[in-house]
Amino acid sequence: MGYELRRLSLQEGELANKNARHKVEVAKLEAPDRIEAIARNQLGMVRPQSWQHVSVRLENPVPPPKPDEEPPKPDTGESAEGFGFVAKLPD
Repeated sequence: MGYELRRLSLQEGELANKNARHKVEVAKLEAPDRIEAIARNQLGMVRPQSWQHVSVRLENPVPPPKPDEEPPKPDTGESAEGFGFVAKLPD
């Protein structure tokens, strides 16, 4: 019994360390500067000019929340809000 508790305690510590490393990795991957560099350098995106905008029509729009409800959370996790990049079109 004591051996099993010791083994599980060690395993818990290893998993906690692994979880901490994964959290650091996620924070690095979510860094705004990294996302912007990928958008510009790998995807060829540029920041939109003040006069540019895109209209998007949703086929199944989400209805606004009722006054006593929380707004719905996005399905894809955290968003890169505020980046506002657009693809650079060829001339």
